[in-house]
Amino acid sequence: MSSNMSCKAFARLRGAFSHKLKLSSEYIVEKRLEVLTGLIPKHFDCCINSCMAFTGSYAYQDYCFYCNERRYNSDHHPRRQFSYLSLVTQLQGLFSDPATVETLLYRHQYLAPTDEISDVFDGELYHQLHSTYVIIDGVEQPYHFFSHQNDIAFSLATDAYLLFGHRRKGPSATPILIQIYNLPPNIRTHLKNLICVGIIPGPSSPKDIASFLIPLKDDCAKLAKGIVTFDSLARSMFPLHAYKLFELGDIVAIEKLLEIRGHNAFCPCRSCLITGVQNSAQRKTNYYVPLATPKRQTRPHFAGHALPLRTHVHFHETWDQIRSASSAKSRENIGKAAGLRVREIDMPS
Repeated sequence: MSSNMSCKAFARLRGAFSHKLKLSSEYIVEKRLEVLTGLIPKHFDCCINSCMAFTGSYAYQDYCFYCNERRYNSDHHPRRQFSYLSLVTQLQGLFSDPATVETLLYRHQYLAPTDEISDVFDGELYHQLHSTYVIIDGVEQPYHFFSHQNDIAFSLATDAYLLFGHRRKGPSATPILIQIYNLPPNIRTHLKNLICVGIIPGPSSPKDIASFLIPLKDDCAKLAKGIVTFDSLARSMFPLHAYKLFELGDIVAIEKLLEIRGHNAFCPCRSCLITGVQNSAQRKTNYYVPLATPKRQTRPHFAGHALPLRTHVHFHETWDQIRSASSAKSRENIGKAAGLRVREIDMPS
């Protein structure tokens, strides 16, 4: 559990010392851990190149939409699978230790300073949620966000990394990590305090990361409704709620999470709707985004202190326009103007 011993090395160790030590096989150890923790991996079919997972609306597809690779081999077994570890079970496990429960009360006991921002709980979003009723599937619930002292605030963090010491090219994997804000800032980023719900396998980073996050979204819906959990500190049962505040990652990861076209697009920014211009004098095709519009360009000027910010409502309205457009070209034009990535596989037939 706490070493980097490989499965092959463990098997050799077990065989070499079988006359002195009675070591269970790796399979038996894994099954015992599953029984003791209740943490049983869920396996979902995915593309052999990790482009997408066959979940949600893709659950009954037999080919990858991106590389056209088959989902099953000749024996009708999935060629690759993605393993997901339940966020619900892992959060419930935190409340089995009284010391951990006491540490998790940091959020509830936090006192906001009057003239500075020192933690995420000083932000406007968090304060708005405190007075907002939770809505699930269009139904308003009789409680606010973070109305219980044990409610969990967390963020989703993801980023691909290269395997086997490669620096530029090579196979990569993409972990899906959960950071718990109920923990004090000085320990919440420690490796032992991060929750890993899955690792998207290589050889490449996913093209449709949202399809890999559907099991996590299902868990988030359950946690919004509340999961009955035992509090080992108070020695009582309570409804466990958890809410996601942020999604974290580098530029490429955020582009994939938000389904935006990215930093080379006509509308490249993740936060505002500033649009780019091309250097037509030198016949350059790439876009850059100055505040002042160059001569012989028709784009309006932008003020740095009053940029048109992206909003949740704007995302939804733009996606509604894209879905209702009459042709693929119209959808592409709307997506380009708003900086959103249009995938014809998601459009209504």
